[in-house]
Amino acid sequence: MLLITTSELSDINDLEVEEEVLQYVELKSESRFDECMREIIVTEIARISVRFYFWKDYDTEFWSYISLIGNDKEKVLHRFNFEVVFNKE
Repeated sequence: MLLITTSELSDINDLEVEEEVLQYVELKSESRFDECMREIIVTEIARISVRFYFWKDYDTEFWSYISLIGNDKEKVLHRFNFEVVFNKE
């Protein structure tokens, strides 16, 4: 969990970084971060033509996903653009 104080946030000089942090905090506070990340991952996986799914187990309220094996796993390792999920820094 990311904890950041207002004083720490004001110390960030780079406006882009500050905007990214604020977007992250807003998404986390609205419990939309996981939903957004799932959408980003599914879109990128579809771009490289790999079948991949998330589903919610309604008994436990946890999200599950299929395991990647064989050629699909190789495609993801070699062609997935991780910059859409992780900051370049």
